[in-house]
Amino acid sequence: MALYHFSAKVVSRSNRNTVNALAYRAGCKLYDERTGQTFNYQKKEVQHVELVLPKDAPLWARKIQNLMAEDRQKGVQAFCNIVEGAEKRIDAQVYREFEFALHRELTDEQNIALAREFVEDQIASHGMAAQMNFHFDVNSETGEEKPHCHVTATMRYLEENGLSPKKAREWNSKEFLCELRVKWEEYSNFHLKLHGHEIQIDHRSNIERGIEMEPQPKLGRGVLEQEKRLQLLEGGETYSPITERGSIFHDAQLRNLYRIVRNPNVILDIATKHHSTFMWADVQKVLHCHVDEAPLFQRLEAKLKNSTELLLLRPGEKLGDIYTTHTMLKAERTLIETAESLNQIKTHGVEKVHIDHGIEKANKALEDKGGLSEDQVKAIHHLVDEGQIKCVVGIAGAGKTTALGVCHEIWKTQGYAVYGMTPTGKAAQNLEQSGINILGLELRTELWGPLQNSTSKMFRSSWMKEKTSLLPPISILILIKAGS
Repeated sequence: MALYHFSAKVVSRSNRNTVNALAYRAGCKLYDERTGQTFNYQKKEVQHVELVLPKDAPLWARKIQNLMAEDRQKGVQAFCNIVEGAEKRIDAQVYREFEFALHRELTDEQNIALAREFVEDQIASHGMAAQMNFHFDVNSETGEEKPHCHVTATMRYLEENGLSPKKAREWNSKEFLCELRVKWEEYSNFHLKLHGHEIQIDHRSNIERGIEMEPQPKLGRGVLEQEKRLQLLEGGETYSPITERGSIFHDAQLRNLYRIVRNPNVILDIATKHHSTFMWADVQKVLHCHVDEAPLFQRLEAKLKNSTELLLLRPGEKLGDIYTTHTMLKAERTLIETAESLNQIKTHGVEKVHIDHGIEKANKALEDKGGLSEDQVKAIHHLVDEGQIKCVVGIAGAGKTTALGVCHEIWKTQGYAVYGMTPTGKAAQNLEQSGINILGLELRTELWGPLQNSTSKMFRSSWMKEKTSLLPPISILILIKAGS
């Protein structure tokens, strides 16, 4: 099951050796020119390391990027020397680190492509160099995969002769971090859908998502090892938390268990927050995250199988039964009914003269390529026709962006304000090349978040009226979302 984790912190000399930190993340042997120390983590498995740069990066940075691709050891050492050499203070903040969980549903290559696109669009594009370190870890005891990526970015901008004298202090803002958290969700869901996975991740808290479960604090490797050592000293057959953090985790775990015992349907609620349909194995995975004891697990599983909320959609002989919940089915029906009612409202029409002129202008501009295709012309007529909701589906390269560019010109001529909303930077760039304005963070958060979940309140007409009032009264909103 895909998980959401995204954190950011500053790697500073005030509490650690920053060369040591970089060596660990890259799985390399690095020499610290400032202290004369050497740190060797070559035995640590780090499957892939690469340097991501802004498009206008200077030549010296490109050389380090190429060197890192050819020889990781030499490339990371060169990058380390440049970044560390720019900092003179003994307590200097050297790197800004972003750590995020990758997705077990995707292959290593697909996860690398996802992370690369995100870092290129959202971090390196601001003028920073960012080293991506991919850890495709596997728990030796349970076999559980824990893929994640450490991104170590420079605190200073890249300049022709090195790093800038001043640091990028605006990156310290809470708003910037919140935007990156939202963006990672959008990029992840886009790529999961692109590769045929219905599951989605959500950056929001359990309370914001309507899940009656308390978040449990993360137990780091250090805490777990300390718990094991102290447990051996204390003795005893039954486990009881000893450290303060272990006790906090155990108490939260116990409170969540009480919630599940009181209302087992919360497990179904969690399952449908990730994808609208699920198999029984998905329910068992969620339940196992909170219940370890076999007898209790079996009793709760039996209650869930007999729950009035559970709905069998399709029996499966080979792949297994497919389930949903009555709440989810109701939401899906509401979605269809709302879409059908919106389609019946005949507004946002365009005069025929504007359509003909727009298509004629596009054909002249694309004359060397044979003009617009028959499918593109059909799509244009469909999109600019009367109605409050329209949908066009097409494979990559079919010419959807070109058709939208023509529609944009037609709508502008008619007097409409046209806005775009997309989950990735690449799609946003395509819309911007067509002259379409991309919504800012505030509006995107208000409108895009609920679109990720079909059970959302967005399908109530009162919510629609409230949120669409954020846009000018005569507006067209273009939403681009990946399909499988």
